[in-house]
Amino acid sequence: MKKKYRAFALFSGGLDSILSVLNMFLQDKIVDGEEIASKPKEQTSSKEDIKVETKEEKPEVKTPSPKENTIEVPKKESSKDIIVLKKSPIETKIFVSILSKFTKSVDTASSVEELSNKLNENCYKLVIFDRELRDTSSKEVKEVVKKAQELHCKSNISTIMFIDTSSEVQEDEKIVFSEVLPNAINKSQLEQLVEKYL
Repeated sequence: MKKKYRAFALFSGGLDSILSVLNMFLQDKIVDGEEIASKPKEQTSSKEDIKVETKEEKPEVKTPSPKENTIEVPKKESSKDIIVLKKSPIETKIFVSILSKFTKSVDTASSVEELSNKLNENCYKLVIFDRELRDTSSKEVKEVVKKAQELHCKSNISTIMFIDTSSEVQEDEKIVFSEVLPNAINKSQLEQLVEKYL
């Protein structure tokens, strides 16, 4: 029995001395760029009540008070060059690969709904699309572009509509869109065409 008490006494005395040495050693030391502020150990009656506390100093953040006569400035939309909406993903990839060598900001849409969302987020200089899109008419595309232009685009959004070679161009389409062309176009013709509108 005496050996157990003596071992406990040595251990409990040893723990206090180890903690005091550690406190002396760690006082005003820097670990990972932060200073560690050591606190003197509080004397407790029971060994179970030992607590280690660390404090992090956080900078005080002051929030500005609202002013009475403030004007809310609308979020500035980012401007991009071209958005492409073709009837097939392969045609879209071909157009994007050609145009990305010519300009840095070429975006794509796979539906009129996606085109509408992207036009509401960004102001594009040029919209290239196919008339023969599934579940879509050229009038819908015209309305989406017109709405986006009225909402936030200060400059005119040019539109190039491609049609199948077997289709005929309608007169009102020539008036509404910047260009109406047959789908058969080569790389240099596409580059020259896009250069006119950028």
